[in-house]
Amino acid sequence: MISVIGDVHRSFGILEAILAKLPRSVRTVIQVGDLGLTSGDVRMSKARRPALRLPPGKRLYWIDGNWDDYGGLELSARTEPTEMLPGIVYVPRGTVLSLDGQRIGFLGGAESIMTETRYIGQDWWPNLESVKDADVSRLLAQATVTRGIDLLISHTPPASATERMTGGPAHASAVRVQQAQLALDGVPVIAGHMHCSWRDEGPPSVIVLDELRATPW
Repeated sequence: MISVIGDVHRSFGILEAILAKLPRSVRTVIQVGDLGLTSGDVRMSKARRPALRLPPGKRLYWIDGNWDDYGGLELSARTEPTEMLPGIVYVPRGTVLSLDGQRIGFLGGAESIMTETRYIGQDWWPNLESVKDADVSRLLAQATVTRGIDLLISHTPPASATERMTGGPAHASAVRVQQAQLALDGVPVIAGHMHCSWRDEGPPSVIVLDELRATPW
């Protein structure tokens, strides 16, 4: 069984408590972006207690959101899943993995909603955060190899969902996530980013997770 968890924003203590309460049958955990790890966390973990520790037997896969450390962690340069801390694996955009017998596609990234307190090159990388056409192309190419996918994990929900949730136009990243969903025959999507819970049974189905909320899959 897989558990999918919403935005964390460095609330690692709460996340650890959530993970500890998951059933033992849940060995795979997927986090939908804005986890909040930094390059400092990764460096310090070599000599000290890691910033985030997993319960025994569990492994966490996470994608980038719009508040992640693109500079220090070099997220945009990574093309293969990378274990950043013990059992905590960053999954680049456009990757398809077989997890617990399911084909899971990953498509991180989203535009930032608030930028007033952020600084370009320090905690905001506007040229790197958004989902690109190349990310979608890579996902579709990998899905062809795996003969489709069973679930798409994204940070931003598809455009149709964000427009219904906000009453306004969708950002480019949401449009590209929707393009991917439709190209993949309406595959279910689980996302975060919106900081609220929302669900459309579809088809195509979309689940939006609030911060630190978990759903089984």
